[in-house]
Amino acid sequence: MDVKNFLLVKTGLAAYKREKNRIPRVLFYHGVSDIHTPFVESLHIPPEEFKRQLEYLQLNFDLISMDEYYRRWRSNSFTGEEATLTFDDGYRNNLTFLAPILQDLNIPFTVFIATHHIDTGKRFSTFIGRAVVMHPEVRRLNVPAMGLDVVLTSARQRKKVFKVISHRLKHSEIKTVDLITDQLIGQLSSQQYQQLCSDFQADALMTWKDVITLQSYYDCTIGSHCLDHFICDTFQETAEIQRQIIESKKVIEEKLEIPCHYLAYPNGNVCPAALDAAKEAGYRLAFTTDNVRVTPEISPFAMPRYGVDFHWNTFVADLSFKPK
Repeated sequence: MDVKNFLLVKTGLAAYKREKNRIPRVLFYHGVSDIHTPFVESLHIPPEEFKRQLEYLQLNFDLISMDEYYRRWRSNSFTGEEATLTFDDGYRNNLTFLAPILQDLNIPFTVFIATHHIDTGKRFSTFIGRAVVMHPEVRRLNVPAMGLDVVLTSARQRKKVFKVISHRLKHSEIKTVDLITDQLIGQLSSQQYQQLCSDFQADALMTWKDVITLQSYYDCTIGSHCLDHFICDTFQETAEIQRQIIESKKVIEEKLEIPCHYLAYPNGNVCPAALDAAKEAGYRLAFTTDNVRVTPEISPFAMPRYGVDFHWNTFVADLSFKPK
């Protein structure tokens, strides 16, 4: 238990601070799903916990769409009570679990999709890393692209190994990321990998048919998360940054036959070339994961978003005390 946040909530200090810290917020989740292996499926919040959080948000915030958030930002008419819900990556459970829950509560939401993964159904590299490293049949991990050759033992040690892999995946050019990912998959037979994907349905991606259904039948805005869940940082080539940000917008507009106005930088990383590309592409707003306040001086292409904690007391405390 997080004793500090528990006490903040139980004493009422969090509620007091929330009233004093009124500021518009864009919140982000990933998926909503029943899960069986929390470490591997770490991006997905269980439905009952999600519903509890939604009840709290409805009681304490004005839950608005991304278009309304943009309108209020542009007209400088925020009340400070706004919260806009967003979901990253494009998981199938956004359609099967998430959308019906939000529809029942009349809550609008935005899903940021990585278009190449929607095209192919290919799982994200960090999921593959978690799932392969924790796979009981993988007792020795050999990833030449990282110079990594290690015997896997306890669950604790495996998690430490994944931490090293995750850091490398998030700080490498896309060609290196693809090579590492392929070498991770290569630790398993084809049959084992297919079974792994079957076992962890929470991380399955939507198809374009699913995305169209989500956009057409629910109060859902579709935004870009680049082509390949691409980290838009300085270690990438400028031309590739431009391609990822500009072309993903075009793909979404072609597939859905509507404008794509919003971008969320994968992992929240952003560099000057990415800011320029977002502006050139014609996005209205682009979001980082910076936990800062919205001010008149902030760039529309470097807007803050706040990650939601799944643990109740931390969730409540964060919404009260952050951003400072």
